[in-house]
Amino acid sequence: MSKPEHFRISAFLKDVLGRALVTNEFVAVFELVKNSLDAGAGRVDIVFDLDADTVWIVDDGAGMSPVDLRDKWLWVAYSAKREEMAERDYRDRIDPYPRYAGSKGIGRFSVDTLGRELRLYTRAAPSGAVAAIEIAWSDFEGNARDEFQNVPVEIKSLSSFPNVPLAPALPGSGTILEVVHLRHDWNASALDRLRSYLEKLIDPFGTSDDVPICLSAAGGGLTADEAAGLSGPVSNDIAEMLRGKTTRIAVEAADGIVETALIDRGLEVFRIREPAEFEHLAGISINVELFYLNRSAKHTFAQRMKVRAHDFGSIFLFLNGFRVFPIGEPDDDTFGISARKQQGTARNLGTRDVMGRVDVSAPPGLLKEASSRDAGLIEGPESRELFAFVVAKAIRRLQRYVVDVNWRDKLDTDRLDPSGLRSEAARARIIGVVQAIAGQRNVELVSFDPEIVDVLDERAHGFEKAMLGLAKVAEATGDEGLLARVEAARARQIELERLEREAREGLEAAEAEAEAARREARLATAARDTAVARMEIAERQALILDRTGTREVSDLEVFHHQARVYAAEAASIGRRAIKKVETATKEIRDSGGDGRIISGLEDASHLVSDLLLYLGRIEMVGGLAIQAAFSLDSGRLTEDAVAFLADYVGKVLPSTGGPGFADFDDGDLSHRTEFDPIGLALVVDNLVSNSRRAGASTIHFRARKLSPKSADVVIEAWDEGGDGLGIADPDRIFEKGYTTRRRGTGLGLYHARQAMEAMDGGLSLAPDRADGEARFLLLLPPRKQGKK
Repeated sequence: MSKPEHFRISAFLKDVLGRALVTNEFVAVFELVKNSLDAGAGRVDIVFDLDADTVWIVDDGAGMSPVDLRDKWLWVAYSAKREEMAERDYRDRIDPYPRYAGSKGIGRFSVDTLGRELRLYTRAAPSGAVAAIEIAWSDFEGNARDEFQNVPVEIKSLSSFPNVPLAPALPGSGTILEVVHLRHDWNASALDRLRSYLEKLIDPFGTSDDVPICLSAAGGGLTADEAAGLSGPVSNDIAEMLRGKTTRIAVEAADGIVETALIDRGLEVFRIREPAEFEHLAGISINVELFYLNRSAKHTFAQRMKVRAHDFGSIFLFLNGFRVFPIGEPDDDTFGISARKQQGTARNLGTRDVMGRVDVSAPPGLLKEASSRDAGLIEGPESRELFAFVVAKAIRRLQRYVVDVNWRDKLDTDRLDPSGLRSEAARARIIGVVQAIAGQRNVELVSFDPEIVDVLDERAHGFEKAMLGLAKVAEATGDEGLLARVEAARARQIELERLEREAREGLEAAEAEAEAARREARLATAARDTAVARMEIAERQALILDRTGTREVSDLEVFHHQARVYAAEAASIGRRAIKKVETATKEIRDSGGDGRIISGLEDASHLVSDLLLYLGRIEMVGGLAIQAAFSLDSGRLTEDAVAFLADYVGKVLPSTGGPGFADFDDGDLSHRTEFDPIGLALVVDNLVSNSRRAGASTIHFRARKLSPKSADVVIEAWDEGGDGLGIADPDRIFEKGYTTRRRGTGLGLYHARQAMEAMDGGLSLAPDRADGEARFLLLLPPRKQGKK
């Protein structure tokens, strides 16, 4: 009978498991720190003594006895973590899966990547002897025919741990690794990069921030300032910094249920619930938190972290509490975000737009990390299903909201607050997103923010579409209150149409009944036509006289000024009428009066509100007829909007409110676009009027680019010497009816924003304004295609 043979292992196996697998010195430190955390360390110190060409890694974990050192640490590919997980009774722990970083038993060879020699000191008992070994890795590199197990390693016994510079002494159990004759140049730049790696290891998004890691460095030509800047606890608060300042999505999958919440700058827009339809990942839990980085969030990140967001990374993956490298690195595209971005930049987010984490708790062996510590997860049905889940449930839903809501408002990229979400247009877009997501199969809409997803004004653009979406949301949630509000809004719209129809019919009947009334109406019409014709002649004459400088212009100015006075007086009467209607409505509602009467009064208030808007435009026409060098024969112009505003502020405003109060800086810009001159003048007059009422001495208008590379132009407006916003709530100043003035109607800024949105422009508070400052951004309509 032949003698059985056995595999023999070359001493060169050390290179295969060490430097061949862990080729990166940063990942090597990364691996050794993970081993310390696996040992239950409450503190890990990494000390670089560059003058001694040494790095120390000190932890206060469980440590090892001499027997453990011989039978476990010196046993290649033996993993105490794997053995402990197999014997562990999960019912004795709250966390179903232990937070072990590795289970292959080869991470110890990371030391070889760092330096040529290792001195290991360890103690398992709180007191007693310290077991020590010393290894020169060159002993394994002599002859390939030498067998691995025949290279001698001696275990010694010491009375105490050695003193480690810049690190506290270990009073009880723990382990110290002393790596000497370092293989890499650890200068200030390399140490700073290591610190960044460690910040990502401990999970800046909150998974394991209770484990302190301290980095210290000295010698090697480092200045005192460099050493101080590199030393200290490694910590991060990225999530806390971004929460409340940008749009984020949070997804939690556990116990067969997936719950998702989308939060936009502190406001929870919606929360949904659906079954977790896993085929290969049953029994695990997944937590995802992703942040959309608009321009303001990127700026905040760079200021706080001293590194640009896209240089820090994108979406990090953590398995049982520890990071899977290199997923999330700047050049990593595990989730296919960059690939989709290339297919359509205007409809897809890129890795530079998203930052966050995926935190997975899974039983041992379900998701396998590659032995090469910079290769991520081993590809298989489990990892593919995990990545597909993150893309479908988190990335695409966040992307849909950002693209359909945030990106449609060009001023939103600079906002840290949710004020832009309260406009009629933004609400309609949000309703569309909520309806689309809540309408998917097996998706239950748990809640939404009623302050955002609210019933729109029945005269708003897209009213019918929004009402249909809200009705579907109400039916999906079983919200009878919302459904009632939707039906009430529709009923108001029907009632408005009925009243308008009856008014037309009544007018026709009155004309049929009285020939005299018809004759008077014809005479009135003729007189009106004559007056209009004379007005047009006067307007043309005013434009000519403005250019020629003849003295007869003053007579025409008096005529138009009087028209403006009458319009202003009519507007004052209208505002008083609105106040009386509101008072009557409140008294009837408080006394439990008839809902139809209340509805009718509210309708009357809406009609007077519209009347005020047109009276404001009459005032605009009067001013423009005196000074403007533009033809206003149509409601829209295709001209240089910057030049129009410069002319209006420079010529018209001085004739109506005194010279010197307003000035305009065109910034050497031109912006040819289609716009409503009356609407644009209405916005300017509103801002000027508000500044006067606030006691300002001057108001400035300045044209500038929305951003350096953008084709869009904004007009920035701010005043000096006044009360600013006063006690007004910045988040509400564009709401219809909101005012802090005793005789105010709360319609000016509301009408101004509506006018700009009707031109595909926008009006908002400047995001970088000082507290209480009345500084506005007026976004001009998009430039006409092909024009500069």
